Amino acid sequence: MHLTVLCRSLRPIILNRLHIMQCQLRPTTRLNSAPHNIDVPRDQTIVLGRSPVTGITDKKLSRQHVEVTAAYSSQTLTVKQIGPNAACFHGNELQKGATVKLSKDDCFELLQGKYEYSVYFSDTQSESPGTSTGKSSGNSMKSDTKDKTDKEERLNEGRKQVKSAKKRPLDSDGDDSDSGKEEEPESKKIKKETKPSEDDIDQKLAALQRKAEDAERKQKAKKLNEPNESKSLKASRMGEGGERTSPGVSKGNGNGDTSGGGSGGGAPAAGSGKPSTVEEWKEDGKLLVYKSVGVKAGSKVAGFDMDGTLITTSSGKVFAQNADDWKIIFSEVPGKLKKLHEGGYKIVIFTNQLGISKGKLSVKDFRRKLCNVQKKLGVPMQAFAATSGGVYRKPMTGMWEYFQSKGNDGITVDIKASIYVGDAAGRPADWTPKRKKDFSMSDRLFALNVGIPFKTPEEFFLGYKPAKFNMPAFDPTTVSTSTPLFHPPSTALPASVQEVVILVGFPASGKSTFVKNHVLPHKYVHVNRDTMGSWQKCVAACSSALCKGQSVVIDNTNADVDSRKRYVDCAKKANVQCRCFSFTTTFDHARHNEKFRQLTPAGKNHASIADMIFYTFRKNFVAPKKEEGYSEVVQVNFLPTFNNKDEEKLYKKFLLEK
Repeated sequence: MHLTVLCRSLRPIILNRLHIMQCQLRPTTRLNSAPHNIDVPRDQTIVLGRSPVTGITDKKLSRQHVEVTAAYSSQTLTVKQIGPNAACFHGNELQKGATVKLSKDDCFELLQGKYEYSVYFSDTQSESPGTSTGKSSGNSMKSDTKDKTDKEERLNEGRKQVKSAKKRPLDSDGDDSDSGKEEEPESKKIKKETKPSEDDIDQKLAALQRKAEDAERKQKAKKLNEPNESKSLKASRMGEGGERTSPGVSKGNGNGDTSGGGSGGGAPAAGSGKPSTVEEWKEDGKLLVYKSVGVKAGSKVAGFDMDGTLITTSSGKVFAQNADDWKIIFSEVPGKLKKLHEGGYKIVIFTNQLGISKGKLSVKDFRRKLCNVQKKLGVPMQAFAATSGGVYRKPMTGMWEYFQSKGNDGITVDIKASIYVGDAAGRPADWTPKRKKDFSMSDRLFALNVGIPFKTPEEFFLGYKPAKFNMPAFDPTTVSTSTPLFHPPSTALPASVQEVVILVGFPASGKSTFVKNHVLPHKYVHVNRDTMGSWQKCVAACSSALCKGQSVVIDNTNADVDSRKRYVDCAKKANVQCRCFSFTTTFDHARHNEKFRQLTPAGKNHASIADMIFYTFRKNFVAPKKEEGYSEVVQVNFLPTFNNKDEEKLYKKFLLEK
């Protein structure tokens, strides 16, 4: 009874308080600014366009351009396109009759690139300076002060009534319990190469390779020279098996359980599928693993990239300026994730964070950022962050494999019932009007490698139709081991006469392996720039072998006519046959081979090849012709060989981001 009386007495105060809230559209400073703020009344539709309400006189803006309606209870603003020239939201033009719902701090443009407003909800009139209301009064300040004083008095009176009500007994039907309340993708930039000052392209490539190797050695030496942590500090930071764990969080149990099931931790045993009760962080080599409270293992997974998919920069710049430069990318994101969670999906983030290894973002700041993103989204989630290159970096599937083996309590994922969403999808420029091309397609290829259905953020959250995209020129799944080695297939090796064989092809196109398996068994003399050091020594070795009656194979890239001519001249001088074996391995195929090699044991004994080496060869490559002095030009196809099934499986995956 007392509670009923109290609610009635507080009703005018509450209603008065609600009327204090205000919605405004505030011009931003990033685009052509509108003259002033615009008040949007509660639950009333107002029309914006070329009018005194906006103060805009641009004739491209119709008088009745958009309708806006503010829902104060949910703090959302609905925008409906009614004019012929489209308004824009997140770079997407609104079709006539289309509506979009915006949350607080979201932005939209009345015209593409013009008149951008942010949505603002305030709790007091004083928080809304500069509002254009169309009215003015000399006594407005005095009136506002008096109104504010009266409101505060009424609120204080209400608080006193609440305190006194707590001291009185409640009816038997009453409830005295308190109710709970509740952010350069990274594309590589290839430096513009200049023409080598000397004629020898191979020498240029060798110099570039040495430069890359020197940089790699310096990096390793720098790591070795870093001060070692004290043993006690290491012990406090390291989990079992060398895995780093957050202070106060229990370690893994060594059986792939990352749930932190130490004594009294309250975390579930492997395979239990129970919600986690503690927030956890783990650092396993080049992988960061996060689990929020409430995460539950399951067979249905909704996987997401983070930057450009769930969040974007609040600064409007391509790359985040700091750990706080982010906002939810679409207002629909939190609601969609909550529905997925309620539908039994496990929310998992798979994100490339190369900036951590480059020193652009600390682990501490990244952890803080991700925790804040999780809280803003409002759903339990797990996250995996690849902090460097290697098997964890998308499109490679190391993060997914780690998740399945160590991050899902032993529960097998139903791939067909799951989905992965990411913005690096290989879409070309203008895939939707005035949108730039995707910086890579690592997300689409990651999903393809895993075998999971894929959508872009616009398709998944906004209901866009699938956009066109370009698959890589090289598809590793199409590489065959049964293709004829030579074209023409009748090519004879060894030849029946003494000869010089000049190989031509990209680095990592299979030349050295071809020599080892198909040429050296026939006693050809192997001339290789990598081992001899200079083209002069290679020419001298070739001439010497020919004088002894031996056949020679020139195992260099031999990109242009001049670099090949010196060996053709050797053959002519010795009056022997000269053939050219040109490898058909393409630019992307060769890069794929190099990536594969670095991921397998073979890479431990081979210096990595920098991307600029491939670009330099491609720029200077001139296809060999018989007119250069060859008896024939033979095409050599790449036939991969593998030590085991795992290597073959890895090779058949897309390893390049673009």
